[in-house]
Amino acid sequence: MTDMPTADEGLLATNWPGLNEQFYQSDPYDYFLTRLQLFMLFAGRTEDLAFLINEGIEFGKVRMGGEGIDREALEPSEDDVALRKRFLAAESEVLLHHTVETLLRLYLAHEGLRGCPWLELSRLRYDFPKAVRGRFGPSGPTPDEGRAFSAPVVLGRTISEDSGDDLVLAVDHTEHSLRTFAAVFTEGANRYNAAKHGLSVVPVEAASLAISPAAEDVGSLRVDGPAIHFLEKTKEPPRWQLTTAWIDIERNLALQYVATLLILNIWTVARARYADGPTSGEMLVLPMPVRELLADPSHGPIKSFSRHLAYDLDVRPDLRPG
Repeated sequence: MTDMPTADEGLLATNWPGLNEQFYQSDPYDYFLTRLQLFMLFAGRTEDLAFLINEGIEFGKVRMGGEGIDREALEPSEDDVALRKRFLAAESEVLLHHTVETLLRLYLAHEGLRGCPWLELSRLRYDFPKAVRGRFGPSGPTPDEGRAFSAPVVLGRTISEDSGDDLVLAVDHTEHSLRTFAAVFTEGANRYNAAKHGLSVVPVEAASLAISPAAEDVGSLRVDGPAIHFLEKTKEPPRWQLTTAWIDIERNLALQYVATLLILNIWTVARARYADGPTSGEMLVLPMPVRELLADPSHGPIKSFSRHLAYDLDVRPDLRPG
């Protein structure tokens, strides 16, 4: 019995030009920018949006609102405000991680300048997290080595001994920023998956935690603000834990916007390379790595807190203390 051929066996490279022309007609940058704009509209102009819906909004045969309530009667209650804050906390996480995952997928699909990035993107399925770790993790290329891979993809340039200082610095910032986004993806994978699969997160408008060290000369640590609760599994030993992750909504939005601009970079370069697009366009050149660009000392060191769920230790003796 012969093995079933894979979908790639016998696939002809004559497919590439037509696929590339079709693929680069889309615009992922515009999609994520629009989602950010809609988020900002809801977050910053909530009462105006409620008034518009109250007047009535139509799209084709679908209609929403139109109750005709007086604008003064639309003043949000405390419960309304709390619900909006919970939504913003959860949605900022989903929006950030969706954008970052797309950025990393697009980057990996274009790295190496292969013939059909659309096909490479479609191949990145269950092995995508492994690919991210392999490229940006400790076992992958060093930041210096990574510059040679990221420069042609994100900036449309190559690095050589003759490259000017400005180009070298721009590539350094780009490579380090891609690594920051890879860390955002890997470190936040559990809460993102919890949010997108069945919305199994519990957003809260405010959560607080204070830790007072035993040593008298060490100050206490405290964090409070919007957060999400979710369940996740640890690996060794395997067990469930309830985790609270504090959400810095403004930082999420700033990161999402920079990730969106990097998607625009990749798309502008690739459209020129694969689909005879314009060879010039607006490109983001980061003045510093995104981690430094968005550093804010006002945010404390506590990002999340977890506690293990209770287990029957007769069934799970491996969880006994000591």
